[in-house]
Amino acid sequence: MKTIIFVYGTLRQNYHNHAYLNSANFLGEAKTQDKFVMYFNGRIPFVSESQSISHIMGEIYEVDDLTLARLDELEGC
Repeated sequence: MKTIIFVYGTLRQNYHNHAYLNSANFLGEAKTQDKFVMYFNGRIPFVSESQSISHIMGEIYEVDDLTLARLDELEGC
């Protein structure tokens, strides 16, 4: 099965975790419709709905189940 995902931060092209998406199909760049706030905890960026600051820029990919499972592992899900 294929899943469409939105990524930001270190999963984007030219960042250190992008290798997780080597087998994914890049569909294009995108930004969130709503505004959020982005934080960096010293290790990873994360988005919160606690404030409406700005749109989040990212990329859209189509991934298979194995890639999605690896991403869940990376994100601690």
